[in-house]
This record gives sequence, structure tokens and C-alpha cells, in this order.
Amino acid sequence: MKARFFLACLCCLLWSFYSQANQRLTIIVSPNHAAMVAGAIEKIQDRHSGLEFQARTSEQILKLSASSLNAFLQQSDFILGAGLFGPVVSKINDQLPTHVSKLFFSSDHQLIIKSQVSGVNLFAGLTQVSELASKNPQGDFKAWLTKLIEKHPSQKLWLEARAYWQAGGLENLTELLAWTVSHVKAGIRVQAPIAQKRVRWILNGQLLNVMPKIEGNGKNTLLVLDNNRGDRPEDKKVSQAICQQANKQQLNCLTVLSYWGESAHDAVKSLIPFKEKITGIIMLQDFVVGGGEHREATTELFKEFNVPILKAIKSTDRSTFQREISMDGIAAEKVYYQVAMPELQGASQPIVVATLGGNTVHERSGIQLNALDVNQKSIQLLIDRLSR
Repeated sequence: MKARFFLACLCCLLWSFYSQANQRLTIIVSPNHAAMVAGAIEKIQDRHSGLEFQARTSEQILKLSASSLNAFLQQSDFILGAGLFGPVVSKINDQLPTHVSKLFFSSDHQLIIKSQVSGVNLFAGLTQVSELASKNPQGDFKAWLTKLIEKHPSQKLWLEARAYWQAGGLENLTELLAWTVSHVKAGIRVQAPIAQKRVRWILNGQLLNVMPKIEGNGKNTLLVLDNNRGDRPEDKKVSQAICQQANKQQLNCLTVLSYWGESAHDAVKSLIPFKEKITGIIMLQDFVVGGGEHREATTELFKEFNVPILKAIKSTDRSTFQREISMDGIAAEKVYYQVAMPELQGASQPIVVATLGGNTVHERSGIQLNALDVNQKSIQLLIDRLSR
């Protein structure tokens, strides 16, 4: 009898150890974030052996059957989702397991409201989701987050997790994974988020946290406006190709990387004192610079430059061949934020400068990594237009 009792206890202990050692975190993101997710998974697995991750892009999710998606989600112990909009939202919503902890941010509010941890829903309704989803860092990041959590204690877990995403960069994403795993597995070290600069600069291939001095006399500098993800290798090679072509025509070239909203407005405003040196602006960033709240103010700043603003497009969902044989060139659902909304700020003559290249599947997680093919002829045409 004692032997059976001992054996039963041993089995329970072994099962507990096994289940703790095999917790699986599921991550779903837009293709734009795939490379950084893969890098963060490798860093956290190198730090804590035995952690299991499965990750997919929204495009991969859309290709799954309902039953395959259900099986994929059901084998999760925690689900993280970010950057999810459009058709993938309803597909994920239809298959979300109710018993699994999940957090969504920077996504459609219909997903964010499903956020729950250990069976406890984190939001009372869509009004609350809209209010908190619109809160962006102001001033000191740590103080801002602390104050926000004090005001909304019931959403503490969601606010903490989102803070890593808002802080930006590979290191913070790695800590987000550590933070998430720590809620299902003991012994995981987690560091607080450290916000990267809201505005950064690329000059001569170097990434800078402080705006560099604009050299030379006369209108000899081209500005390239990209979003905060423009430092990733695939995105950086697009802006660098533009700058290299500009350099061939004796132009300096400065790339501006900024977060959505006020940060983008502030970046443009900081360049006003040098407007006499700016010969043109190329907008790689989609939607509108400055976001909804600062769009009009940023548009007024663009008027002060009084130079051409051209829209350059990264077509991340179609290869060059797919674009050439398509009937629309750009998918209908992307026209409004890659063409129409930039036009509101005077960005004209849109041209596709990069298309979907080859792809590989990340061995450790299964997420698809897409390369970008730069179209040098389009970039040359873009720079030639500025020189006319």
C-alpha cells in the first residue's frame, strides 16, 4: 500500500515537472514583426533551455483550415498576438480557446477585448479597450507606466505586457517573451522594459539616437521618412538603396525612423530649422505621418518645407511577378493606407520600390520570414522625379 502511494506521488511529481518544462507559448504577429519575433525566441531559448514556442504570421494563419488553426491554438499554454488587423481577426476570434490565457495589443479591438489571464477577463468592454489602447508613452516611460497601472489596476497584466511592445526593439521583445513564460513556468528571469528612442536617424548607414548635423549649403539633402521598424535589415536595405541612389546624384540623404503619432510629428518639426537644405521628402511610412491626432499639424509642417513629397511603397505581400500579372497591382485593402491616406498630406506619384522576395521558415518556431527585393529601376525613377 505504501509502495503504491509512493509510486503515485512520484508520478504526480514527474508529471508536474514534465508539464512545467514543456509549457508552450504561441505568438501571432503581422509579417512585419516576424524577423524580430524569431530573433527574440532564439535569445530567450539561449537564456532558458527547454522553452517551447510556436509562432506564425497573420498570412500563415489565413492559409490554415479551421480545424488546423483550432489544433494549433489548442496546444498553447499562453497566446500572444500583436499587429493583427483585417481578415485574420475574425478567423482567430472564431477559434480562440476559452481556457488558454491570451493577450492581444496593437491589434483590432475585437481581439484585444478577448485578453484574459488564468480565466479572468481583463476588459469590461470595448469602450475601456479603446481608452487604454490609445494610451501612448509620454515623458519618462517608467513613471508613465506606473501611473497608468495605478489608475487601471484591473488591467495591470495587459499594461505590463504591452509596455514591452511599446518600448520597442529586440531586447524588449525578448523580455516580453520572458515575462509571458514567467506566468506559466517558475524560475524565469525578467527585466523591466527600457524604452528605445521614439525618433532615430540613419546617416551613411549608421543608426543614431541623436539627430545628426545636416552638412552642406543649398538644397542638397533628401529626407526619407520611415516608421520605427525601419532599422530591421530588410527594411533598412530599402531606405539605404534610396539613399545610395541619391548620393549618386550628389545629394545627402537622411533617413528618419519614428513611432506612430506624436513622435513622427516631432521628428518632422525638428527638421524645420534646416528646411532650406531639404530638396525633397520620400515617404516610406504608410498611413499618415503624425497619426490621427497630429496629422493636420504635420501637414502644416510639410507645407513649410515647400518641396516635393513622393510616396515609396514596400509591397510586402506580392512578389514582382505577382504584381505584374495582377489586375490591381496593389491589393484593394492596402490602397487606402499606402496611397490614399498619404495623399492627404501631399505625398504623390506613388511607386513600388520593393516587393516580396523569397521566404524561409524559422526552424525553432515555424514563423515565416519574408525577404524584400529592392527594385533599383523604380528607385532611380523616384530620385529622377525629384531632380526635375
